[in-house]
Amino acid sequence: MKPFRTSWASDLRWVTSFLPHARRRLPAALLIVLGYSVSAAVRPYIVQQVIDGPIAHRDMQGLWWGGLLFFGVIFFNAGVAFLNEFYNFFIGIEVVTQLRGHVFQRLLHGTVSFFDKTPVGRLVTRSISDIEAMAEMFSQGIISIMGDLMLVTFIIGLMLWTDVRLTVITLSVFPLLIGASYIFKERVRKGFHHIRNLISRMNTFLQERISGIFTVKTLAIEPRELRRFDAINEELLRGHYQVIFAYSLFFPVLELLFAVSLALILWGGMQMTVTGEVTLGAIVAFIMYINLLFGPVRRMADRFNAIQMGLVAAERVRKITATVPVEPRTGAVKTPIRGRIEFRDVRFAYVPDRPVFDGVSFSIDAGRQLALVGKTGAGKTTVANIIARFYPYQGGEVRVDGVRIEDYDLDHYRRHLALVTQDIFLFSDTVENNITLYSPIQRSRIEAAIDELGMREFIDGLPGGLQYTLQERGADLSLGQRQLIAFLRAYVRNPAILILDEATSAVDEMYEELIQRATDRLLRNRTSIVIAHRLSTIRRASLILVFKDGQVIEQGTHAQLMEQNGYYRHLVETQLAVTE
Repeated sequence: MKPFRTSWASDLRWVTSFLPHARRRLPAALLIVLGYSVSAAVRPYIVQQVIDGPIAHRDMQGLWWGGLLFFGVIFFNAGVAFLNEFYNFFIGIEVVTQLRGHVFQRLLHGTVSFFDKTPVGRLVTRSISDIEAMAEMFSQGIISIMGDLMLVTFIIGLMLWTDVRLTVITLSVFPLLIGASYIFKERVRKGFHHIRNLISRMNTFLQERISGIFTVKTLAIEPRELRRFDAINEELLRGHYQVIFAYSLFFPVLELLFAVSLALILWGGMQMTVTGEVTLGAIVAFIMYINLLFGPVRRMADRFNAIQMGLVAAERVRKITATVPVEPRTGAVKTPIRGRIEFRDVRFAYVPDRPVFDGVSFSIDAGRQLALVGKTGAGKTTVANIIARFYPYQGGEVRVDGVRIEDYDLDHYRRHLALVTQDIFLFSDTVENNITLYSPIQRSRIEAAIDELGMREFIDGLPGGLQYTLQERGADLSLGQRQLIAFLRAYVRNPAILILDEATSAVDEMYEELIQRATDRLLRNRTSIVIAHRLSTIRRASLILVFKDGQVIEQGTHAQLMEQNGYYRHLVETQLAVTE
């Protein structure tokens, strides 16, 4: 894959592509910005006219009309300022809504191998923190800067209309201002990029340590983990110091340039007033123009802060959405699935040049039970991963009911498949929602499944029964209880193909008999693939495949394999001896 490259201009175009609704509001937003800029810029001009007109000529009626006009402009400016802020934040919220939906959809359709390689904390940072920074870019950045630039344009235009020489004097410090702004921009851009990377590292570190808190405590490595966190925290603090230093230096420079510009206009303007070349009203107006001119410049530094952070975040979010490999969904076959499975000379590797399978072949008829046995790492779980289409195989063919699995519509195919593993993931939701996962399954169907699997006593024993809300990952349940909910989840789906991957290898003793009965009921009348270390659970399988180093070295029924006196019999006798 080619390295992902981007630029701030392309990032900005990409972000604005998520404004289908806001685009209709942009003309109104620009009109509001225009009204705000004109009403702000025209105030010094009104003051100039009042000083040089009614005040100079002692015209009280003209002074009253000038004052009313000035206050009218002030109130109009306040109204459009409110609308400007409202529109800015509203557009920012729309960006967040569209972007979050896009990123989450992209992640949902990402391949399993992508999540194998990408830390969860990094993805959470991209999906929440970075997108919030992009919202700030709109609510406090882009449109606001457009308004400030428009205001600066109107101010300079009125200054030139009033007096060109005074304008030149006022703007003589602007080359220094532009140079200082450029240096500030580069320092802040690098600083924010470094800060966002460190925040991502911190989120990843925290997520892993909190998820693995039992391991941390068991190994008594809290002091070491605290030192590692402190190191990241200190580096983040140094990153913020660099940005704070740039701001601390930039704003005093702005104030100094403002003071110099004001001193120049007072020194030069007063001399021109004495000689009659300019009026007193023009000098007062230029002093107001200077305040108005440097106000947007100060604000633009903060706006630029939001844009810098937003563009850094946009680059990172865009990189995730552009580089996450999406599961292939080109298949269109939606025929009913019965469950006959065939592996034809399948070759597969998780990592290139490190093959797991190099020509595996077997078949199992619909409605029969296939058992996979072998030592850890022999390739048993890989069979399940390939059948579930979590990973694409590199050679050979895998067919279900005579159709290549990649030719099936992916959603249709997986709706006919259920996978129960040893590591059951339960959501912090009700038991019922963990069983149905919000699928349109009738309550009567769930109640019937509970009775058919013999789990009535277990479910009724929970506080609230099916409406009991589980803690995160089902932490308030034992492993056996979580396994029972997983069996219910699989059973109500009524899959054509059921895969049990070490699903009964480490259950509670008090639930072992119940789980065994539920397993027998689950396996009935459907194609099932059972992966188990406990060989006593697969004696009744229609076909047993014995894996070793990615190869099927033996196959047959339990009785047939025991008669062969080979590797399978050795595994059975070894396990029996250990048990005794």
